[in-house]
Parts: sequence; structure tokens; C-alpha cells
Amino acid sequence: MISVKCPNADCPAGFQAPDEYLGKSVRCKRCNTKFKVVNTNGLLPKETPPTASAAIPATLYETTASFPAQPQPPLATPPQEGNADAARKRLYLYLGLGAAGVFSCMAAACVVAIGFAWSSWWSRSPETYGGIEISSTTVKGSVVKFYYDKEAGFDYDFLSEDKMKAKTDLKNVGPGGDLDPKSMDDTITAISTFFNEIRDKHHVPPDKIVIVFASGVFKGIEKHKALTTEDQKKQMIQQNKDKLRDRVMAKTKRSPEFVDLTQELELQIKSLIPGKEMDRALLVDLGNSNCRGGGYYTELKTHKIFNPKIGVEAFLEKAVKHAKNRGYKNSNRPEHRKILAAAVAETVGVNFSDPLADELKKTPDFSGRKRIELIGGIPWVTATYKNPSGRSLKHTKLSKQQIDDFYQEVRRDLDYPPFSMPKGLDDQLTQRLNKDVDSMEKNISVESLIAGTEMLKALSEELTFHKREVYFNNNGLNALVLGFMTKLWEKGNK
Repeated sequence: MISVKCPNADCPAGFQAPDEYLGKSVRCKRCNTKFKVVNTNGLLPKETPPTASAAIPATLYETTASFPAQPQPPLATPPQEGNADAARKRLYLYLGLGAAGVFSCMAAACVVAIGFAWSSWWSRSPETYGGIEISSTTVKGSVVKFYYDKEAGFDYDFLSEDKMKAKTDLKNVGPGGDLDPKSMDDTITAISTFFNEIRDKHHVPPDKIVIVFASGVFKGIEKHKALTTEDQKKQMIQQNKDKLRDRVMAKTKRSPEFVDLTQELELQIKSLIPGKEMDRALLVDLGNSNCRGGGYYTELKTHKIFNPKIGVEAFLEKAVKHAKNRGYKNSNRPEHRKILAAAVAETVGVNFSDPLADELKKTPDFSGRKRIELIGGIPWVTATYKNPSGRSLKHTKLSKQQIDDFYQEVRRDLDYPPFSMPKGLDDQLTQRLNKDVDSMEKNISVESLIAGTEMLKALSEELTFHKREVYFNNNGLNALVLGFMTKLWEKGNK
């Protein structure tokens, strides 16, 4: 055995090798340096015939190693049979690895892009929109700020609530069934005034102001006696739509939207039900013109609705006819209101509960929804009287017991019961509640209150309110424009 030191100045390794390795090329185990083994005096040995052990270059190990040396592959291997196939396999391997690398880079780029998009959504700035809604009696303007919300996707705050409102009475029609000219003039003036205020005072760009005519705008035409066929009514409605559209565009350079009953409900659902609650909630609108409701199915991307095709006004008319057979007269006298209350209770089944049940049978899966969002005049009154402090929230909690209690109070007094303002409310909510109570008594007659609370009680029983979470939605009056604003907000996310 001879002692050998690695010639690499930076490598301190020392080795022992058999004598027959003198003059042979070897490789240092530590630094991989190739060198020839020499005598201690640095001379190569004389030529000797190669031996079997010397035919394969060795890799030397340090003398301190505690494991035996293992043979290493030669520095150069003569061509052997099958090397061409091996080379091809290596080529395919390298190509495969290269393709995998490209795919990985593409995947990483996609992840980065998605992350960037999510970051953009997460950090989206608030947007301010303007809305003008026209009903058969009123024109309302509003300014609303939309902003990102982690749980709901988005939320909104009103910046000009109840500050732009005008009474116009489009329900008035002329002898031939056309909209009353003065009512139309008043409506166009109000639209123009509110549009300019939203644009100039609140600095909302015109393309972010929506103008919407509600489904009930033409109910005066639909009920007009001079129009005896459906075709006549449709033709007259279209003529008046064209007039309104032309005059609105002349004043605002914006084309207004006209919605039917189904579109109106879909927009209400879209804007009023929180996104995370969409598949477990029903919207129920107990309105003067109609009672209807429905829900949205996110996987199917579709709405399902129910519509018994009767509202508080029509139900009251039928109850009054029934009450007149018992001596009812429209007066403030308790005995007359008592007759009306009895007639309402007797006719609610055939005129409302039965049509409602028939509609709900068409959508039996509604029974699995755990949340009810109520809008409309009668739910508004009930929520204000039974949970006034909750009116500070977008969604005011109600229970079936509270609905039943208010029903009994109205039957007891045959009038609006006394309103009790809770202690400790802030000044803003107190002023709002006082204003609402005054507005209720002016706009919802006691007779409508008696009929409407009967309908709400029937709804609570048919829809099993006692098994669900029930809320009054405080933005129901603005739901139509909110629906179109929601579309604009979502369009900005794309």
C-alpha cells in the first residue's frame, strides 16, 4: 500500500492505494479531482503489464474513512451495444422534463394572474351610483355608495335617503286611456330635477345614474274601462312608454328602464338578499298592488317566484263587498270597523290563503329555505311597532309572535295602536321613527291596516314563520334602483 495525497491545493484529503494503482488515473472522492497515482518521490513506476484490478480506474477514499471503497464508473467508457437506445431515452427524458417545466411555468403564471385578479377585487374602490325610480304615484331619487364586503361580496350605504321625492300621480289617465298630460309633465320635471341634482351636487357621472319605471306605472291604463281588450291595453301602454322614453332622453340623454312584475321581483331579490344567504332565503313582498315572492338558485342561475296575484288593495275591495252585506259603511266608527275586521277574517282563505297555497305547491323546495326577507307597507308598520330599535339595521328581526301580537293589537283598537318609543335610542333613529309613524298613518289607511295584517298573519302561517328566521328589509322601497346599481357594480368587477 502507498500513501497518496490529493494534488488539489484546496483539498486536504489523503488516501491509501494498492501498489498496482501507481501510474493509474483516479478521482478524489472529496473534490472529484482527476490525477495519476505517483510514488512518494513523485516518480511514475516502470511499465508493467496491466492486471485485472488495474484495468478499471478507481476512486480513492480518505484514510480516515470507516467504510470500504466502492468501485466508481470509469472516466470514459468505450462504445457498447445499446448506447444509441440509451441516448434516445435520455433525449426523451430531457424533452419530457422540459415540457413539464414549461407547464409548471404556465401554471405558476395562471396562479399569479388569479391572485392579481383577486387582489384587484379585494382592494376595489367604492363606487357611487344615482337612481331615479318612478311608480304610479311618486318619483324618488337616491344616491348610493357601493363598497366591497368580505362576507357578502358587496354592501351599500344611502347618501341621500328620503331627500329627493315628488308626488306625480301617473295613475291618472284621460278619457281615452292615455296618461294624464299634467301628471306626465310633473313626472318628467321631477326626473330632470333629480337627475341634475345627482349629477351636479353629488358628482355622479351620467352613465352611473339609472332611471327606472316600476311595474305598476301603467295600472291606470290596465284598469281603464274604455280599453276593453288586452290588445288595446298593450297598445296604449306601448304608446305611453314611447312618450315617456323620448321625453326622459330629451332631458337627461339617458334611456330609462321599464320593468314588468317578474323583472321587478328578480331585481329586488338580487339587491336585498345578502349573497351568502341567497340559496337559503326567500323574499316576500306584501304590497298594496300585489303580494309576491321568490328566491334565487345560484347553481342554476335562475329565479323561482310565486304570485297569488292579489295585493292589499284588491283584497280589501273584496272584503268590503262582503262586509257591506252586513251593514258596513266606510267610517271611523268602531262598529263599522268591527264588521270589516270580521269580513276580512272570513274571506282571507278563499281570496288569499288558497291562491297562495296553490302557488307555493309549484315550488315545494321553498319549504327548505330558512330565512324570510319581508318588504312592503304592512311589514314596515309591523317592524316599526314591534322592534323599533331594530330599524337601525338593514335587516330588522321579527318573530311570528310579534306578528301575531301586532295583529291582536290592531283588532283590539281597530286603529293604529299607541306607538311607544324605546329609551336610549340615538337622535337620528328617533327622528326617523317619528317620521315613519306619521307617514304610515297618512299613507296606509286603518282599513288597509286591518286587511294587510290579516294577510301577513296568513303568510306567517302558510310559510311557517315559526320555523324560520324572519326579517324586515329596510331598503325595500329602493330595491328596484338598487337592483340596477348592483348590475353596474358587478359589471365593474369583470
